[in-house]
Amino acid sequence: MARIWIQDEQRHIEDAAALRAFLEPYGIWYERWDVAGRVGSDATDDAILSAYQPEIDRLKARGGYVTADVINVKP
Repeated sequence: MARIWIQDEQRHIEDAAALRAFLEPYGIWYERWDVAGRVGSDATDDAILSAYQPEIDRLKARGGYVTADVINVKP
């Protein structure tokens, strides 16, 4: 879940559609991907890239990107 706090207006934005609408003018694309069961906790970077290839390809096409990186955070 994402949440934006707009201090000057003393308000939060939590609704996904409202978050997207607020962030889009700043060039930020907000998405939430279903991750349940797609990769295990011991997945390699290559396995993660493979599991999310459709989403990655779509974002690469949209933004004109040619590469994707993984930040694999573990406890």
